[in-house]
Amino acid sequence: MVFSRFDFSESGYKNEVMEKKGRDERDPHKMLKKIEKQNEKLKDLEATGEIGKLTEIREKIAWNRALSKSEGVKVKDNPELLKKTIKKEIQQKQKSKRKWDARTEGMKNRRDEKQKKRMENIEARKKQVKINKLKKAAKKGRIIPGF
Repeated sequence: MVFSRFDFSESGYKNEVMEKKGRDERDPHKMLKKIEKQNEKLKDLEATGEIGKLTEIREKIAWNRALSKSEGVKVKDNPELLKKTIKKEIQQKQKSKRKWDARTEGMKNRRDEKQKKRMENIEARKKQVKINKLKKAAKKGRIIPGF
């Protein structure tokens, strides 16, 4: 038994929020589009002069909102706040992308530096081996310096 939820199935009411569960109701882009589409419909009805239908739809929206709130669902129908949320998400993604790019750039730089150091060490080792061979050969008398 849950006290924060009311069952309105007997009254013939089906709340859209109760029907939909998932990502759609949390996505600010989709919610904003839905609200803008709804507002467009309301403006069209107002422009055509269908006041009865307009008031009926507004009343239905108000009831849906009130019932959702009574169930404890956060009603996110403010376009300004949704735009702010979308902007915040975009900024967060950009920040994350910058951080990731900096990380990959740093990894690339470190890898290049290690490779350069490795090549320098290999070259130094080759030179040292060559010098040692010449020293041993000169010591045994095989190579005469200056020739």
